[in-house]
Amino acid sequence: MITFILFIIHIILLAALIYIWTLIIRLIINPHFRECPPFIPSFGKQKKFILARMKDEIEKKGGNISILDPGCGIATLLISLAKKYPDCNFVGIEWRKITAKIAQLRTHNLKNVKIVCQDFFDYPFNDFQIIVCFLMQPIMQELGEKIKNECQSGTIVISNTFYFPQIKPDELIKINGLYKFNDVYIYKF
Repeated sequence: MITFILFIIHIILLAALIYIWTLIIRLIINPHFRECPPFIPSFGKQKKFILARMKDEIEKKGGNISILDPGCGIATLLISLAKKYPDCNFVGIEWRKITAKIAQLRTHNLKNVKIVCQDFFDYPFNDFQIIVCFLMQPIMQELGEKIKNECQSGTIVISNTFYFPQIKPDELIKINGLYKFNDVYIYKF
C-alpha cells in the first residue's frame, strides 16, 4: 500500500514537472518573450495622474468611446476606469494566460470590459480613441509604429514611464515620486 502511494506521488510530481517545463518552453518560444514587460501594475502618483487625465480625455471626446490597455495585467486600471465610465468600452490585452484569466475574473461583472489573451501586436488598434499603457522601453518603438499605422486620427496615447523613441510627445509630465522613472507621456495622433 505504501509503495502504491509513493508511486502515485511520483506520478503527480512528474506531471507537475512536465507542466512547469512546458510553460517555460512556451515562454521561451514566444516571439516577444524577451521584450514583454514583467507584471507591474500602475500605482502611486502616476496612476492618480493617469486616472485624472483619462477623465479629462473621456469628457473631451464626449464619452461612449473605446479605450485600449495593451499589456493590461490584472486590469487594475481598467476596473477603476470602467466603473467610472459605464458608457465607454474598455479592452485589455494580456499575453500571459494566467494573468489574463485573473483579469477576466476580476472584470466579469463589468459589461463594458473585454479582456483578450493574446499578443497585442497581433490585435487591431484601429477602433480605439484612447490607448493607455505601462510597458517597457524595448517594445515602445514597435508599438509606436503600430499605433501610427493603425490608429484613427485624434487617438490619444497615455504612456506611464516609457516613451516612443521615434515620436516626440505632445506633453511630458514630470511627476515627483520616490522612483527614478516617474514621467507620463501624452501623444496625440
